[in-house]
Amino acid sequence: MPPLRILVQCSIPFAEDDWHVGRFSALVETLRTLRGDDGSRLAEVTPRNRQVDASGRDPVLAGLHRRDWDELWLFAVDGGEACNDVECAAIDAFQRSGGGVLAARDHQNMGLWLRKLRGVGAANFFHADSCREPDSSRWSRDDEETRTIDFPNYHSGSNGDAQRVSAVEPLHPLLARPGGGRIEWLPSHPHEGAVLPPAGDPRARSVARGRSTVTGRPFDLMVAFDRDDDPATFREASARNSRTYRPSSQRRATLTICRSASIASIAPSSSSSRVRLPSSDSHW
Repeated sequence: MPPLRILVQCSIPFAEDDWHVGRFSALVETLRTLRGDDGSRLAEVTPRNRQVDASGRDPVLAGLHRRDWDELWLFAVDGGEACNDVECAAIDAFQRSGGGVLAARDHQNMGLWLRKLRGVGAANFFHADSCREPDSSRWSRDDEETRTIDFPNYHSGSNGDAQRVSAVEPLHPLLARPGGGRIEWLPSHPHEGAVLPPAGDPRARSVARGRSTVTGRPFDLMVAFDRDDDPATFREASARNSRTYRPSSQRRATLTICRSASIASIAPSSSSSRVRLPSSDSHW
């Protein structure tokens, strides 16, 4: 069986003191080391930053196609503007043709352009007036320590720590460990973004919830979009509300990936080729 072809894509150009794709090297290397029972590689991973041509488009994203990739793992680490309409249309077409999409973002308006994506985009809620959480009582800071960051900014814990998460029943494959049991801990972050199943989309459901260590308020961590009614096919999109990191001199990114998708993702329609991460831990 050929390896799953994964494009790990950051939404910003390279900048040394920013979330360029090198910050996700631990994720990339982990995926590259995964092997099947026969020793064959499970994933072929290509990491890259956003690089636009003279037209202002990223030619790789604008030309995204199933003949080249099985999954797009998209990290929206920008301040709110990144992929243009042409690129978003290509990502939508990639999803419709059976490609998998993982899209991650953080607090406030980071990754605001994700709202232009069909399906998974509507699961992301921001500080901007046009796409805030439906519950207006949540339109206030949760984390008060970092005053430069506004809502949504749920405080699930300190960077480098872990948060206990609650699975939404019935247990979704995203939280199921390959050897049995469920994932109960994910990395914590002091200002998580907001995700919810969009109203009127029967494919969408909550997968996992966290709880603020400041206010005690529960919030969704992950939303899945199932392509069909057969859970065995593992064809879905999911949305997780932040990337988390461990601040240190090494500046390593700490990501949580539950099996083949989390954060805002759609697994490929060829479910037999999905990647499973090691079940001994849910983060690194």
